[in-house]
Amino acid sequence: MSSAASFPPLKWAQNTEYVLLTVDLQDTQSVSVRLPNKGAALALSCEVPTSGADGGPGTRAYACEFDFYSRVSTDGSSFVARPRQIELKLKKEGDDDAAYWPRLTLSTAKNPNITIDWARWKDEDDEGDDANSDFGLGGLDFGDEAMAEMGQHLVGKDGADGADETDEDDDMPPLEEDL
Repeated sequence: MSSAASFPPLKWAQNTEYVLLTVDLQDTQSVSVRLPNKGAALALSCEVPTSGADGGPGTRAYACEFDFYSRVSTDGSSFVARPRQIELKLKKEGDDDAAYWPRLTLSTAKNPNITIDWARWKDEDDEGDDANSDFGLGGLDFGDEAMAEMGQHLVGKDGADGADETDEDDDMPPLEEDL
């Protein structure tokens, strides 16, 4: 194992209640997650198995420590180490005025290892809307009166209530002869 630990690749997203962090490292071992200073910071460390320079097994150390933009609750937060990533669900502390953070860290300096997880991101404007809850149907309810009326207008029209029994398309037409 090398003496200097690398900063792990982090993706983050948020909603009004939680900050969601994903550490994109596979097969992590010795995972340690702490929230020092009463939830004002994150201290994360882990190891990933690699093949050593001599061809034998080795490990690579990853670690990061930074201050959050705002505090998180140590009681309402959790993490899980999965085979392909480490996921942290950090409960935001404070009132609703500070519900959305402009950035993850207290520092304004850009860290190239911290990116936004656009797949899990929720904007302030989208908080009440769940785009996937109605599968893109725009709130269409198949049980409402408008749908029932639409069905009533179709009754009696060709094809609306099944195939007509005198349908001429039942048999294949005869083949044409070449002349």
